[in-house]
Amino acid sequence: AASAARRYRTEIFSVREFAEASEDWFAISVMRPQLDPPSEVVDDEEEAPAELARLSLEADAMRDRQSKTSGGAAPAEWDDLSNRMRLALADVGIASTASLAPASVSA
Repeated sequence: AASAARRYRTEIFSVREFAEASEDWFAISVMRPQLDPPSEVVDDEEEAPAELARLSLEADAMRDRQSKTSGGAAPAEWDDLSNRMRLALADVGIASTASLAPASVSA
């Protein structure tokens, strides 16, 4: 069966949050035509690695806290989570493919 990597073309962009200096990512994926006949395609969905699942829950909790409290999360907390998330994703072969720098404003 075709792997997910062969079924999709994905670009992962590293961006800076507009209100914070912390890094964020967004992904754009385009589905490619299937290479295998439909009768041979199997469900190859896998569970996320435990560390990524844990970090995902941590990120959800931090976003929830940010939206419900006036203090929210400190910039250092976002930077720490961002760094740990980037390293954990790299451990499973996921990395930013492009970086978008903020546009400069001319006077």
